[in-house]
Amino acid sequence: MMIRSRPSVLHLLIAMRGSLLPTIAPRIVLVAVWSAIVAFLQQHIPQHFPELTLVSVTLIGLALSICLGFHTNAGGDCNLVPPPPRRSPKLCCCAEQSGCSACCYH
Repeated sequence: MMIRSRPSVLHLLIAMRGSLLPTIAPRIVLVAVWSAIVAFLQQHIPQHFPELTLVSVTLIGLALSICLGFHTNAGGDCNLVPPPPRRSPKLCCCAEQSGCSACCYH
C-alpha cells in the first residue's frame, strides 16, 4: 500500500493536472475583458446605456434563476428521451451515455 503525503491547500489550489482551469481559462479571460470594455464605455458615455433600477435587476435575476432551475432539474430526467432501439438482449442502452440506470432495458 502506497502512503502519500497530504498536499497543502496551496498545492491543491495551484494543481493543474486533472483541473478544468486550462479548459475554461480562455473563456474567463474573454468575459473579464468584455466586462471591462462595457464598464469603461458605461463610465465614459453613459447616455447610451439604460438606467436600471433595483427592481428591474431583481426581476431579471428571478426569471434567470427559475429558468436555470428548470434546466438543471430536467437534465437528470432520462425519461424525457425515448430509449434507443435494442440491439442485444444484454446491452444496456443508455447507462454508458447518460449515467442513468433507469433507462436500462435487458
